[in-house]
Amino acid sequence: MNSAYWNCLGLVNISIPESIERIEYSAFQYCDELKSVSLPSKLTIIGKDAFRDCNKLESVVSKNPVPPTISDLTFTKLMGVVLYVPKGCVEAYRSADHWRYFEHIVEMTGVKGDVNQDNEVSLADAMQMVDAILGSDGPVIPIDFSDMNGDGDLTLADVMAVVDVILK
Repeated sequence: MNSAYWNCLGLVNISIPESIERIEYSAFQYCDELKSVSLPSKLTIIGKDAFRDCNKLESVVSKNPVPPTISDLTFTKLMGVVLYVPKGCVEAYRSADHWRYFEHIVEMTGVKGDVNQDNEVSLADAMQMVDAILGSDGPVIPIDFSDMNGDGDLTLADVMAVVDVILK
């Protein structure tokens, strides 16, 4: 469906379900509060203008090792946006049409709870999660890195799970 969430002002984070293979034209255009997007591993095409004018976007997580097909207007705000890609796929995204315009393409560690993607779960990760829960102006944490219990939300239960990992 085209323009499914067009101008949805309350949308801050979105994790597209794994069953989705295509995001249509203008699906999230003008979602002014959108900060974080997580794209599924089966996604093959993202339509023109799908994330156009999402001016607060800070991070995009793409789980597909093969860069989905996008147009030059799929994402229009790329300055400062971090694109997280699967391990070993940075070069594929850097050489793919239009994905290469992301300034920061970072390989995901694949370690649950490693919210700062430094290859270890530490107190810094737990503190960043607490800051996000309290609504500080720090970086947005993609739910893929912080949702320890799999409920789709960042809560104190996730922070406690990170602390458990640290203490073990």
